[in-house]
Amino acid sequence: MAHDFAKKGKATKKKKTKKKSQTPDTSWRSFGSGLVVGIILGPLLYLAMVADSNPDRSADSANDTPVKTAKPEPSSLNKLKNQIEFEFYDILQQEKTGIAVEPEPARESKKSDRRYMLQAGSFRKLADADQLRAELIMLGLSNTKINTVARSNSTWHRVQIGPYESKRALNQARNVLSRNGTDSLVLSIKK
Repeated sequence: MAHDFAKKGKATKKKKTKKKSQTPDTSWRSFGSGLVVGIILGPLLYLAMVADSNPDRSADSANDTPVKTAKPEPSSLNKLKNQIEFEFYDILQQEKTGIAVEPEPARESKKSDRRYMLQAGSFRKLADADQLRAELIMLGLSNTKINTVARSNSTWHRVQIGPYESKRALNQARNVLSRNGTDSLVLSIKK
């Protein structure tokens, strides 16, 4: 038998409802009674603990005799101050300590068998390479040259800066290029 589910409405189920009892919940009843007992007994217990912690006071209040606390006399404090002597002030002024500082030996620069160059650009037109070379010379990089290379039926004009003997000088030149928006490529060359 075929059923047509599109025309059939949703089946309604009768839910059984549980009637709530008319008595209040027992947990609220126990919470409320505990709160009332705590409010009443809390301060009473606190007062009992305070009275037990100071037995001299309760005995004195029964006899009505004031208690005198012993305060040190000012003359005894002055005697105590005179007995205590701090000698380190005198000792530190008399002692002179000298610290011998030896300068560190100068680092020997390791001479590497490499030299470094920067390549600032590679162009097909010589005019573009010459323009970049002129800009780099104006920035203070005077050791700029154009190296022409023929590769696979085309000629490339590479703008190179250097050679530099140390990485420090190379990094200084590279920082000048990056501040002016020119990317560079580090080339390592054997001597």
